[in-house]
Amino acid sequence: FRRLGDDRRTAFELKNAGTIYEYSGDYDSAEDFHNEALEMQREMNDQKGIMSTCQRLGAIKMSREHYKAATNYFKTSLDIAIQLNNHYQAGMIQQYIAQTEERQKHYELAVAEYLAAEQYFVQANTPQKIYLSYFNIARTYLKQGNYGQAESFIDKCIALTEEGIAVSLMANIYNMQGLIQSKSGNLALAVQSFNKSIQSATESGDLVHMATTYQDLSNTYSLASDFKGALTAYKTFSTLKDSLFNEDKSKEIGKLEAKHEFDTAELERKRVEREQLKRKVAEQSRRDNLQYSGILIFLVLLFAGLFMLGRISIPLWLAEGMIFFSFLLFFEFTLVLLDPLIEDYSLGAPAIKLGLNSILAALIFPLHAFFEERIKTRLSN
Repeated sequence: FRRLGDDRRTAFELKNAGTIYEYSGDYDSAEDFHNEALEMQREMNDQKGIMSTCQRLGAIKMSREHYKAATNYFKTSLDIAIQLNNHYQAGMIQQYIAQTEERQKHYELAVAEYLAAEQYFVQANTPQKIYLSYFNIARTYLKQGNYGQAESFIDKCIALTEEGIAVSLMANIYNMQGLIQSKSGNLALAVQSFNKSIQSATESGDLVHMATTYQDLSNTYSLASDFKGALTAYKTFSTLKDSLFNEDKSKEIGKLEAKHEFDTAELERKRVEREQLKRKVAEQSRRDNLQYSGILIFLVLLFAGLFMLGRISIPLWLAEGMIFFSFLLFFEFTLVLLDPLIEDYSLGAPAIKLGLNSILAALIFPLHAFFEERIKTRLSN
């Protein structure tokens, strides 16, 4: 894209590379690529591109706990989203700002930002994202210790799922509800909510949520002094955790085996390619050497024939033609031999190549004149 002069696509690919480095945890490289993309987008006044790149730079700064810089990038991105009347994108960026405040334990500010995000999602008519805002607010209130407000927003999440929104996330909602009830001392209700979460996770086959909820259930049973229930729940959590660990290990081993097979196949492919290339180079070299030898032998015989012209009576014009043809062949043969050197030195520039060829011709011309004069004298005698 650089060669094509397509700055917009160049910036887009730079941002893609930055995102890959970001997901790989190489934040320095990620920032370098994103900043280069941002500079090009600003030169082009590409507002959508600037909005997207600033959002990614803000996410990187947040991951690095550079919260002030993260907020500045997010606010730049948010301003553009508002100018473009992109409510959905404005809501997503507002969520990032809220997360930045939440990570700094500025819970009241975080709730305000999540509510602002929810308003953008309402305008964009995206119920799934409205649910996400409510869930994030409930989690923030839980961290703040405001259990009444937390439960109020979890109830809003449940109301949305009853309308057919985010049904697959019921296990997560009931788990959050159980945590709120457990923290507020409603242990019996917490147990009920955790059991609902386990049931939903079982139906959807979500082992991660099942394991997490059994752990929370065990803690709640302990708070209620039901140590038998706590032990049973913890054993189930431990079994699920081991199962997840083994599953992850199996996947990891499978990936390693696949990678080994791929690497082995790739090494074999490269070895075969190297051997084929080596054979091709050797064959080409042998062919070129044979042809060079043949041409050289022919030139030697041709010049030997020229020296014999004095003993044979031929017209002068024919002798001149033979001399010219012989030196023309010699010049062309020299060009073929020196062409790789001339190409390297001139870097393919036509004017430089012409100049070097002219110098070669100028060097051969006196030799041609000398031989022509000698042979003409011999023919005259």
